[in-house]
Amino acid sequence: MSSPTTPSPLGPHERYAPGTTLKIYTHRPPKPFLSHYAGPRPRRDICQGDDYPDSFDLSARVDFALHNPPLSTPPCSNPQEGTLTIIGDLSTRDFTDVENSGGPHVVTCLFDDEVPCVAKIYDAVDYPLIGFPECDVRPRTAFYRAFSKPRNEKFKGMMAPTYYGSWTFALPTHHRKGKKKVRWVRMILMEHLQGSTMQSLISKAFSATTTGGTVDYYALLPPEQTRLSILKQVLEARLKLFWNLEIELDILNTDNIFICQPDNTIRLISFTGAKVYRHLDPEVEEHQNTLIDERYYSPLTPAQMKPYVSPFMEYWPGDKDWVGGRGRRYITNGPFMYWLPQSWVKSKRNAVEWLIDTFGTEEEMEKYETTLPELQALLENWEGLEDGPREKVKKWLR
Repeated sequence: MSSPTTPSPLGPHERYAPGTTLKIYTHRPPKPFLSHYAGPRPRRDICQGDDYPDSFDLSARVDFALHNPPLSTPPCSNPQEGTLTIIGDLSTRDFTDVENSGGPHVVTCLFDDEVPCVAKIYDAVDYPLIGFPECDVRPRTAFYRAFSKPRNEKFKGMMAPTYYGSWTFALPTHHRKGKKKVRWVRMILMEHLQGSTMQSLISKAFSATTTGGTVDYYALLPPEQTRLSILKQVLEARLKLFWNLEIELDILNTDNIFICQPDNTIRLISFTGAKVYRHLDPEVEEHQNTLIDERYYSPLTPAQMKPYVSPFMEYWPGDKDWVGGRGRRYITNGPFMYWLPQSWVKSKRNAVEWLIDTFGTEEEMEKYETTLPELQALLENWEGLEDGPREKVKKWLR
């Protein structure tokens, strides 16, 4: 690798190439900023672009980053340090990618030469506006830290990769005047999972059918029952996040869902647009727990409560479109349409029967606080449901 005092290490492929070793230190991240959050601003107002380099010249961007480092915070109560060795590259961003606002570098690595993990590196130089990484990393750390709260321990490692903390490191950097400089970069560490995203499995099947011509697309996906088991986990995870961990996923796509092997359990790996309600500005938005009287005054913590709405109701078809009731969630024409059974494409009624068989049993409904009158209304008012499926639920509602 080139000397850190020459311009060549400025590029992301050089800075974070496999074999790179970083000395890292635990870091206490500031509270989230932007959108619904009321945390402290970055050093420059990221809404104003006038002060930022007006070209894609890397040296100019590094100079600017050196003079506008990430916000400082009080030291951690139990400070730690370690060595991180990068061994692979999962996703390298480019600050010229204005449409996607850059993004973190995602690399596989070893912590202290022993623990395999994944690092997300939020380097200001690689964002179109240098203030963006602070607005990117802070909600992510808030999301992961929610799982580490004592009251939420039972959810740890279940719906998201295990979080290994927020860290920072000093990066040797080329400077215009030839001086040796370092600039501080933030990152988070998490569990290194074995498996693949739902989208990668879908794309692989599509690619084979496109090139092969007569290849059966569905035969290249995991078996149907496996796919439906994974779908059930995804729908349940989204509701538990919202009602128990007070986190809302505004965007949930197939590339956000990681399917672990060998047990086909799922983890959510991307939280773009997620709202962590305990950090929201209450003047902007309140969580539903505070809007529902019996939950607001409950002596239980959200983690101890049952999710208020079951997947049975959340994904129930609307009158005109296959759109869920309260949350207006989609199934057959949403992000999972290429993951669903082929029979669901031909008939939405098959999807309805799966909802009933999967979430409409008495045992499943006990996991949620959905009221029986609301269920009765759903079953009675939806004309597309035949008597047979309806009776499966009505028999225990009586």
